[in-house]
Amino acid sequence: MNPRRAYLIIPKLIEQSTWGGAYIAEYKGWKDAAVAQMKIGQSYELSSNSFLSLAETTADPSFAPELQGVPENSLSISQLIGADPEGVLGTEGMQKFHGSLKTLIKFTQGKGNSFQLHVKPGTPSHWIPKPESWYYIQSGKATLGLARGIDLVEYEDECRRLEEFMNKLSERLHAKQIPLDEARRTAQEEIANSGIYTFVNTVPIPEGSVVDLDQGGIHHSWEEDDAVLPQGNILYEVQVDVPDVMSTIRSFDKGKILDDGSVRPLQIADYFKYIDTNPAFNNPDRLIHPPKALGQTQNSQAWLLFDTDYYRTSKISFRHDLPPDRAQTGGTTFHHYFVLSGSMAYKGQTTKIAVGTGHSLFIPAAVEQFTLTAGEEGTTVLKTYL
Repeated sequence: MNPRRAYLIIPKLIEQSTWGGAYIAEYKGWKDAAVAQMKIGQSYELSSNSFLSLAETTADPSFAPELQGVPENSLSISQLIGADPEGVLGTEGMQKFHGSLKTLIKFTQGKGNSFQLHVKPGTPSHWIPKPESWYYIQSGKATLGLARGIDLVEYEDECRRLEEFMNKLSERLHAKQIPLDEARRTAQEEIANSGIYTFVNTVPIPEGSVVDLDQGGIHHSWEEDDAVLPQGNILYEVQVDVPDVMSTIRSFDKGKILDDGSVRPLQIADYFKYIDTNPAFNNPDRLIHPPKALGQTQNSQAWLLFDTDYYRTSKISFRHDLPPDRAQTGGTTFHHYFVLSGSMAYKGQTTKIAVGTGHSLFIPAAVEQFTLTAGEEGTTVLKTYL
């Protein structure tokens, strides 16, 4: 275990039976039959459970995603942190997360998830806050915030009515009174005839946009539109690493029925207890914005995507070498680089690593200086740090 060298992240691929597809695997260049047949909704690019590859190039045939069990030729990030917490996380990581990794980064192909929210940081509750931010790699569609002037009582009543309808439909399925495909059609017909979407803002998200949800208390969901967005929502998420069961409060699950005929439980009372109703905070124009320009040099340009108390992410396009001021940790924070386009070569004191499109590099804080060199056509990376 060496906290003074960089490592490739071995992505953990998450299958989603109701959404996802082939986009993520194709983006990463994986054409292996086992991966190609998967319906991948998300790739975990960094989490407290990530594995680090000891390989030094994503072109190595042994470099593969985490599908099950412990990947070969790997090291867990928790082992690395255990060996030298401050050397891996830096002084900022020790201060903010008390010696553990609490940053979760996902590369997502998402469609139609539930109406949900997370509590605001500092809220007295058994729910744990989960600040999160999105960067849209392609154009997408979402619901963000409550629609202006709605009646919250009517909204809650409609959520409860649909919950009761879905529970009864599930009971009929378990009693074998209706087949699964008919139940799913019936659920979608009921939702289409309901007024549930009149209570929230449904908005297009332009390519390259940032969506800030780190403040909590704001309604959100990804939406489907197969005619306009056949791939769904392609985005990069950075958030605090908290399990959904402890953090995600749902009011409406869009008529989803699992293969066993069950429906996911909702937390409608808590959704309406913790939702922020301030019209200014629910305005999509406040939640969606372009990246903020950080400046440029002859061979590079940088933009700030996320700037929160829990994580920061920049987008950097460069040719030749990344400018020295952007290629040093100073011992204060780890760096995580996701190659959005192109490729790059990392060179440290003892290690050289090649990183291709769609892959991630983790650089512990103890690696204070290093060189990142762009591929021939130039490279764009998303850099996350504390």
